[in-house]
Amino acid sequence: MAHNVFTVQFADGKQLFGIKEGIGGQVYRQLFETFDAAWECPRGSLPEFVEPSNALATQEAVVYGPGESWDFDTRASRCALWLTGPRDSDECESERPLDFGIYGAEELQEVRQVTPDGSAAVELECPLCRAVEVHSASTWPFINTDGVFVHSADVTYGVTCRACRRDFVFTPLAE
Repeated sequence: MAHNVFTVQFADGKQLFGIKEGIGGQVYRQLFETFDAAWECPRGSLPEFVEPSNALATQEAVVYGPGESWDFDTRASRCALWLTGPRDSDECESERPLDFGIYGAEELQEVRQVTPDGSAAVELECPLCRAVEVHSASTWPFINTDGVFVHSADVTYGVTCRACRRDFVFTPLAE
């Protein structure tokens, strides 16, 4: 049975390694610190890897197969040693459908969250990958001229998740 090692690379250059088994290329989510550790994992009958409880909360953007002609953006947790994002192009497409012009793509998901008056920052959970991040009102200087979030039914904020790099809409609600 084929046993290949793949690489994921974090923004700071740190690399972790994973296993791709079989002719069909089953990609396992468990990651290893070294190429050798991934290579030495038993072939054919791999153990059932269980997702660590902190994997999603600690995920970061990574490149799968850096330097290859087929590399793609995904997510992984370095401390949980777990590939949390898409493992192949099919999973990438199911997460973020392509916009084919007049045929359209799905509408952006919206997060409606109570935000205290005068808030300069808000903690948002991405509706797509569940990563939690702090977003500052100063990111939108043309809307938030005073450096705080505006409470209005007409005001929404386009947000890009730092973990999965996908877009969603945030609407702050008054308390």
